[in-house]
Amino acid sequence: MKRCGQDPGWRQQAAERLDQVLALPMLVLTVVFLAVLVLPVIYPDVPAGSRSALEAIDLGIWTVFLAEYLARLFVAPDRLAFVRRSGEPRDYVRPGNEPRDHRPRA
Repeated sequence: MKRCGQDPGWRQQAAERLDQVLALPMLVLTVVFLAVLVLPVIYPDVPAGSRSALEAIDLGIWTVFLAEYLARLFVAPDRLAFVRRSGEPRDYVRPGNEPRDHRPRA
């Protein structure tokens, strides 16, 4: 069934476009996220104000991660499959998120 005059493949097209648009920004955000997590461990004597700022940045990044997940869920051609496979490490390592066969070879 077409929605608002759109073709049935609009979700796939939107998902691919979203992948292209968000790949680099989310990678940069992930690096910043890791820095925010590691800084207090490396420098345990971080002043209280700086620690609060890092916690606020951390919360903001989690909010962006959640928004990205919800956007990807919204445009996913098969939402149930998306939810089932979300969180698999290969989703975060390879661009494109194409399914691959990871069975051991004999």
